[in-house]
Amino acid sequence: MLLPTMSRVDTPNQQRLTPGNINAPENLLQLENEAILATETVMSRNIPWDALRSATMIEAKDLDLIRLYDKAPLETKKSLLDKDGEEYARLFLHLITNIGKEETLQYLLSLVDEILTADENRANLFIRLRDSKNQPISFSPFFRLLNLSDDPDWFLTSKTCRVLSILLLKSPTAPDEDVQQLVRWINKQLRNKTGYLEVSNALHTLQTLLRKDHFRLIVFREDGLDTLNGVLRAQNSNFQLLYETTYCLWLLTYNKEISEKFSKSSTVIHKLVEIVRTIGKEKVIRMAIAALRNVIDKSPTNNEQMIEANLLKEVEKLLSKKWADEDIVNDLEVLRDALQKNVAELSSFDKYKQELVSGDLEWSPVHRSEKFWRENVHRFEENQNRALSILVGLLKAENSSPRVLAVACFDIGEFVRFHPRGRILIGNSGAKEQVMKLMFHQDPEVQKEALLCLQKLMVHNWEYLSR
Repeated sequence: MLLPTMSRVDTPNQQRLTPGNINAPENLLQLENEAILATETVMSRNIPWDALRSATMIEAKDLDLIRLYDKAPLETKKSLLDKDGEEYARLFLHLITNIGKEETLQYLLSLVDEILTADENRANLFIRLRDSKNQPISFSPFFRLLNLSDDPDWFLTSKTCRVLSILLLKSPTAPDEDVQQLVRWINKQLRNKTGYLEVSNALHTLQTLLRKDHFRLIVFREDGLDTLNGVLRAQNSNFQLLYETTYCLWLLTYNKEISEKFSKSSTVIHKLVEIVRTIGKEKVIRMAIAALRNVIDKSPTNNEQMIEANLLKEVEKLLSKKWADEDIVNDLEVLRDALQKNVAELSSFDKYKQELVSGDLEWSPVHRSEKFWRENVHRFEENQNRALSILVGLLKAENSSPRVLAVACFDIGEFVRFHPRGRILIGNSGAKEQVMKLMFHQDPEVQKEALLCLQKLMVHNWEYLSR
């Protein structure tokens, strides 16, 4: 889907810049070029400053200032800001507050964005502004622009949130309420929008905020982890959005409190491991590994989830490859050493659960051990029957391999054999019907194990009825 070029200010039926489809990463370069061209088009407009003066929107001195600044070379603008920076900041903020025409607002926001892009420290020109009561100037005009309508102009929104995020980042006294308001707007974009440019813009805004540690806590407390995890789940092949999302997660891990609670707030660790396992782009792998490295050993649950997701196997596989980036190798080695130490300390059921969660069941000795089943069969009921639910889920999954189906049938049979209420629990799960279907599977091993499993179910039934 190609983007329409943004029309000139004097075109009666102006078309908006429309974000492209989120599921079309092949258009990424086109989308980014269109965004750049849109800025150039907006900046080429001729704003009727004299008309603003005639309408008493600005004073005579403001008209002189803007005439010197508008369309001047960047070096000239820099000199003017060095000399009268706060006057220009006050003027731009005044106009953004009081002008309602979309085309003019796009131009003004582009001017401010140009200032902050060249030097983020120029944000102090706006931060130092004071009202007639010597109170800091509110950033409410920018929030007003973010919430103009349910279908805001994308270009105006992108410039507004970029400017606002830098102003908040650079402000030593930014109110938490303002940061929370912007974070909630970002979360709404990430949950509800489908356009690549909209989602990418929200992620870039979040990345700016996450450069300050205190803001990381605000993002975390506003369900930032779950929101980012939702973005990860929505992406299958859009490598750029996966990279931008994992970059945000990586920034979050630099806060001690967040890194300790990383596994408790969402299933993001499992998703990061899945990305490491399935995504072939080095820059995406690098960010996912870096985030996991930052949270390893920060809490037992973090480590447990990584082990459950079979991260050690993936790390060892990645270490066998050659990487141009030494940081990847260092992070992989840290993860390997920590996970090997944790795996060595696992109980037999922990190791079984790790294999179970990975979804890759094998005929390892633990499955054939009667001692294992006698000692651990009741642990399948922990965390609301989590292990049993995963085992039954593998039996029902369409993508389970014949080996996994065979082992799962055997394990269900052993569970029924050793658990006093195994028949009832399996009966309630719907696994019995699936085992019966697998008796007709094309793979002989699956047929065999399904038949044996069903026999254990029937024998158990007979024993129960004969009492």
